[in-house]
Amino acid sequence: MSYGGAIYVAATGTLNITATFSGNTAAKDGGAIAIANGTVNVSGSSFTSNTATLDGGAIAMILTNQNASLTLSGTNTFSGNTAANGNDISLENTAADKTGTLTLNGTTGTLDVYGDSERVSIVDNTSSRVYLKGTVGSLTLNNANADVTLSGALTIANSLTLTQGYLWLGSYNVSFNDYATCSGGSLNSMILINGTGDVIKYFEDAGSFNFQIGTVSGSTKTYTPISITFTSGYFAPGAYLDVRVDAAKNANIPGNTYYLNRYWTVTPSGISSYGANVSATYVATDVSGTESIIKPQRYSGIWNQFGSILNHVITGAVTGFGQFTAFGTIPSPTPTPVPPPPQPTPPPAPIPAPNPINNSYYQSISDIGGSGDFGSDSGSFITSALSMESSVPSNALNSIGDGENGTSVTGGGDGGHEIGAGRGYGMGTRLGGIANGEHGASSSRPSNYLGGIVDGEHAASLREERIFSMNDTALDFSGMSVYDKFEKHIAFKSDTDILLDAFIAV
Repeated sequence: MSYGGAIYVAATGTLNITATFSGNTAAKDGGAIAIANGTVNVSGSSFTSNTATLDGGAIAMILTNQNASLTLSGTNTFSGNTAANGNDISLENTAADKTGTLTLNGTTGTLDVYGDSERVSIVDNTSSRVYLKGTVGSLTLNNANADVTLSGALTIANSLTLTQGYLWLGSYNVSFNDYATCSGGSLNSMILINGTGDVIKYFEDAGSFNFQIGTVSGSTKTYTPISITFTSGYFAPGAYLDVRVDAAKNANIPGNTYYLNRYWTVTPSGISSYGANVSATYVATDVSGTESIIKPQRYSGIWNQFGSILNHVITGAVTGFGQFTAFGTIPSPTPTPVPPPPQPTPPPAPIPAPNPINNSYYQSISDIGGSGDFGSDSGSFITSALSMESSVPSNALNSIGDGENGTSVTGGGDGGHEIGAGRGYGMGTRLGGIANGEHGASSSRPSNYLGGIVDGEHAASLREERIFSMNDTALDFSGMSVYDKFEKHIAFKSDTDILLDAFIAV
């Protein structure tokens, strides 16, 4: 079926096309299809019109055949609505004065827009395929089950409204004219950067734009928009921003950092001497490391920190663009204190050799030899041969003799008492008895106390105490008179025993 004149469908009329319908509006024809609240049912193989006026009511045209297609080329005007139930609709180089809505309700229908279309709405269909390229005045995505894929570069002249569904860029850019807007945007509806295609926004002067963009990995989509507001700048004719987002760590981030696995690239053209505010949103799963460590960063050959982060949103003022992300240096761990190495245990003090006589321990002492003068017939005594090693048993007197005036003797004699072993004053060996001479007498002091009063005829008193310390070295009594040695109370102070080898009384 073809026509060269006008086909008019009245308000209540119905035009059923069961074959291929072709219309051509060459200058001589001047024909049009006018549908005034009527319905055109296309059940044939195709409906093609070079010039058509579709100004019907709620539904102006319905494509009912599963294999039917509607192709509008040239200058087609429609103010009604067109529904394609599982069929293809192609708008090729159509004029920009369409005010109707194209609706796909089928499961396999394809909408191809080539050229200029005033308004295209993708609403309420199940899983139809929609391909767009060219220029549309306004595009609305409100279909949760069917996405729109670019088959070429797409320009939005007035607005893009994102309610449900996704606009997949692939290898093509979507551009927004100077005063075009992009509204809506959410995890359920966004412009998906899934290839080399970017979002381009033209600016005549300072203004703002919300780039409702995100990424996809497998079946997981991530909504990470960026908003840019110019506060100043010079904008040459045709000035624009080219924007994209990538879900990866920026290759220029240095090592030893916590960072975002996401960055936004903003490339200006024809814009200079500008200032702008930037706001970019990421998600928690983008963070690698500790989020409180990372800071907003801009890379344009070198890294520059700017702005702040709050609730996964990077904000800040900039005077340059580039790549925006966030990272921070991993803090050095606090060193664990290392305890000092254990100090070697000092060797124990040497233990003196045991006394071979009584198995006690003692220190050496030099001989207390010499002579003294305690006066005529003095009942005095001296000791001799006090040493560490002696061949004289401690229970025997080395030499005993009689002296008229108590002077020292070197010969033998008779008498004597045994000298026992024990502890003396502070440490020494106990003097168990006192040898008797002609003028000797026994001591009234305890046997472990050398000193005190000696009783006997012409006895002398040992009145004062003199203490000699014995610390690993022998005491040297040489040069002292017997009086010096025994005029005073002699006591030996040490932690070991002393062996008194012999005692002589005169």
